[in-house]
Amino acid sequence: MFIAPSVLFFAFTGSLQLFSLHEAHGSYQPPALIAALGTVHKDQRFGEGPKRPEAARAPATAERAAPPRPVRATPLKTTVLAAGAAAPVLILVL
Repeated sequence: MFIAPSVLFFAFTGSLQLFSLHEAHGSYQPPALIAALGTVHKDQRFGEGPKRPEAARAPATAERAAPPRPVRATPLKTTVLAAGAAAPVLILVL
């Protein structure tokens, strides 16, 4: 009874993160609420906090400079989302 709201919250925000809806990319800008909920889920903090300094990176070689080949994980993400959404229903029914 006391854990159910947090389970629902993390299931919802996790599903948003599954499709990267909490981060800006390209011309997409997430709504402020979704970005804030993603921060709570991922970093356990609400709002802007102190940022960690970026680590010094080694110079990229020719092999590392090549962009990685994009991976189409949409079928897997959809399956994980469906399983996550079906689990609470199955628990309540059984």
